Amino acid sequence: MDMAKLKALTSEIVKLIGIPRRSDSPRGGDLFVYPADKAQQEALLKIFKIGNRTVTAALPNSMTGRKGIVHRVPVSESEADLLDLLGPQGVIKVERFTKTMGDVRMPSETIALTFKDFLPTRVTLVALSFKVHTYYPSPFKCSKCYRLGHTKNHCNSKLTTAGYAGRITTHQNLVPKNA
Repeated sequence: MDMAKLKALTSEIVKLIGIPRRSDSPRGGDLFVYPADKAQQEALLKIFKIGNRTVTAALPNSMTGRKGIVHRVPVSESEADLLDLLGPQGVIKVERFTKTMGDVRMPSETIALTFKDFLPTRVTLVALSFKVHTYYPSPFKCSKCYRLGHTKNHCNSKLTTAGYAGRITTHQNLVPKNA
């Protein structure tokens, strides 16, 4: 989205709800608007059209609490089988995590469940009951500078810190001060 369109869109939003806390426009043409309070949030969720543009306003999954984690699920069950078994309990998506054993990726006993509505406290799989924990995704971690929040494709760091998370910025920092 070019700057003129973005400016027009944000000025319309300000007219409708007031000045939001902040907004971001990531790649892909989306516009993330962070409301200043609950009233702004409710007003944003009621917007379906801005100017001549149809818009979809929704809370992020982290706010809706619809994604959970379940541990110790037998690896013998496929994601499709789990979805069939858990579908009647409101599950709409199942993702099995993997772990690395040497150079091989293996399925783990941990699964992520996305629910149609809010998170239940437990789910039942045949005769087994599992506690559902809120899912908190890991932030992006750059494999070039090892800082959080971006990947190496979007890294602006000139130096590779090789695991030091930005603590070493120049070769001089490696030399003791008393030397």
